[in-house]
Order: sequence, then C-alpha cells, then structure tokens
Amino acid sequence: MLNTVFPLLAGLGWNVRRAPTWSTKIQRDAAGSERRIAYADMPLWRWTLSYEFLRQTGPVYTGADLTARELERVAGFYNATMGRFHAFRFEDPDDHALTEQGFFGTGTGAQVTFRLARSFGNMVGSGGILEPVPYVGPASPIIYVNGVLQVQPTDCIVGSDGVVTFTSAPAGGTTLTWTGNYQWWVRFDQDEMEFAKFLAGFWEGKSLTLVQVRGGSSG
Repeated sequence: MLNTVFPLLAGLGWNVRRAPTWSTKIQRDAAGSERRIAYADMPLWRWTLSYEFLRQTGPVYTGADLTARELERVAGFYNATMGRFHAFRFEDPDDHALTEQGFFGTGTGAQVTFRLARSFGNMVGSGGILEPVPYVGPASPIIYVNGVLQVQPTDCIVGSDGVVTFTSAPAGGTTLTWTGNYQWWVRFDQDEMEFAKFLAGFWEGKSLTLVQVRGGSSG
C-alpha cells in the first residue's frame, strides 16, 4: 500500500469512463432455468483515464517546473506502485464530496460506532444502494447529530476508514449526517503502461485504467 494520492494532471481528456462492476455466478440447467449467486454486496468501481498530452523534459521543457512534466510524473508513480502490486488513493474529480449525507443507520441509544456512507444513484424510487466511504479526506469531515454539529475529538472521533466513534451513544432515532470529502483505494489494472509520442516533448496515454480495491491492501 502506498499512502499517497494519484496525481491529477493537465492533459486529462473529457473521455473518462467509470463503471461499477459486480461478481455473479450463474448456473443454468438444460431447460434454461437459472440460479444466480452474488459474491459481493457492494460494487467495485473501475476508471479509465485518457491523457491527450503528457509533457516530457527535453529541448522545449528543459528545467521546467515538475508540474509541467506529466509523463515523468505518471511513469514514476506507476513504477513506484510496481504496476498492479501496490494500492494507492485516487480522488475522482467528479465523485469526491458529499453534503449532509446520512450514515449507515441511526442512533439507538446504545451504539457508539457507526460507518460513514456514500450515496450515488440512491434516489427515491431508483432502487440504489448506500456504499461505505473508502477513505475519508484529505480534510476531516463535519459530523452532525440531528443537525447539531459535533466537535472532534470531544464528541466523536473519525477514522480515515470512515468509522465514526461517538463519546456518548446518540439517542434512539436520532439522524446522523456528515459533510466532507473522500477518496478511493485503487490499483492499476495492468502491469504494463504504454505511451505514444506525437510531437517533440509531447506524449499521450490513451488508456490508463484504475480498479477499486477494498481496504487498500497490497501483495
């Protein structure tokens, strides 16, 4: 695991693809009847990024600031992860923040530990689900109990894994909500990364795929 964030660079194209993936075993008999077994109760997400340009040091960019050397930054980051081996954090530009989002569960009067939830597609009548927050940050979230701001760490402690522990159990039926940012634990999908040069000092990376992993483990 690398406790670092994948760099978001200039040159990222609009053609970003994102897909939830599930794991299902299907057994079908001779008559065509099916029996389906779900191996997961939550999806794993996959992102495919397309970089229209990645600048490299050379005659044009000799001595340029590191922020203008996208090719080396991506390739260096990839090599630091050893391809698919290490997990790292990724902040999706379009899916990284929530406002007044409900927890998993409400106050019971006895329970002190709760999990932060993320809602995506969980609209009324849509049949969506709540998903656990992969990684809380980079800033500490704001926690409310029935709309009352909770002071950290006096009233509660929030772990980076999205687990919230209250000093005193919230009363039964109380609503627990939070506002803040989150990131994803991911790994690269391939052990090989290819770049194509199209101008002096300019390269492109048309297909860089990231796959969500649970827990941020490696090896």
